[in-house]
Amino acid sequence: MTDHPAYGGAIALTQSKNISGAEFMEPQGRHFQQDLSKEMREAINAEMPWGGAKDTLYEGVSDNFISKLPEVLAAGSTGKEMNLQKLLEKVGPPLVPDDPSLKAGPPSLGQRAAATEKEEQAAA
Repeated sequence: MTDHPAYGGAIALTQSKNISGAEFMEPQGRHFQQDLSKEMREAINAEMPWGGAKDTLYEGVSDNFISKLPEVLAAGSTGKEMNLQKLLEKVGPPLVPDDPSLKAGPPSLGQRAAATEKEEQAAA
């Protein structure tokens, strides 16, 4: 999940190849590594060893995306014709689990930003 302002809302990405009716490109990077425990990183690297360049392993949002973000926003990208929307048209709505243990996970980018802001305000 991501809630970056450039997307105009939350979206979900997956590296899963278990989706039918979609074309997949070769992985271009691994993002949000900071959200993974040491054990989770080890499991992912055991199952899907990273064959790409080391500079495409990102702790958060990729540097090349952040550097291009002003261009994306200036071009008037609306998110109406993004790959995720095209994928959803082909495969249908995502499964949103009801089980609280499946909903839990590391804090999102937005949650971490809000917590940091709250800490900074408390310190001021």
